Amino acid sequence: MGTSAEFNLSAAASFGIDTWSADVGVRHRLTDEFEIGGKIGLVKYENRDSVTEYGVHALYHFNESIAALLSGEFNEDGDTISVGVRYHF
Repeated sequence: MGTSAEFNLSAAASFGIDTWSADVGVRHRLTDEFEIGGKIGLVKYENRDSVTEYGVHALYHFNESIAALLSGEFNEDGDTISVGVRYHF
């Protein structure tokens, strides 16, 4: 269990639109099974102003390799809710 901080920087070009994003976040393992986290960042689309984005996530670890994931990312262009499975190797 513990707390960690993260910084991510990425760039992409898709359908002729260049984007970049940067975010900083924190995550904390509440128990051996349950982890929560949050982030704040900027997303810059080609020929547009930057957009501030907020995100939260929760993970339930079944074991050291497999976890269920629920996450959300929110900005003025729209919100994204994700449900999935994460495999650590």
